[in-house]
Amino acid sequence: MFEFTIFRIPVRVEPWFWVIGFFLGNGMRIHDRESLLGTLMWMVVVFISILIHELGHAMTSRKFTGVEPSIRLWGMGCLAYPNAKLTNKESFWVTLAGPLAG
Repeated sequence: MFEFTIFRIPVRVEPWFWVIGFFLGNGMRIHDRESLLGTLMWMVVVFISILIHELGHAMTSRKFTGVEPSIRLWGMGCLAYPNAKLTNKESFWVTLAGPLAG
């Protein structure tokens, strides 16, 4: 498990996130240094892209509630936990903020 904090938001990256990223990046077809590098670059790009998306949700949630959210990245799913109750309108904006962050 890999944990860190960004913008005061704790992030936890589960091992399955990396395993799934490896397989989706053609990790089973690595046959030389170039294909290994391509798979590793894929994993980094996926990690950064998903993290930015989840940060959009988390930072918008924090703006509405004032409560520190948290982010968890795992296998086939990722989640920004708002750690507070949101109104329907706030929930709409938090939901929209993820795609807009990208």
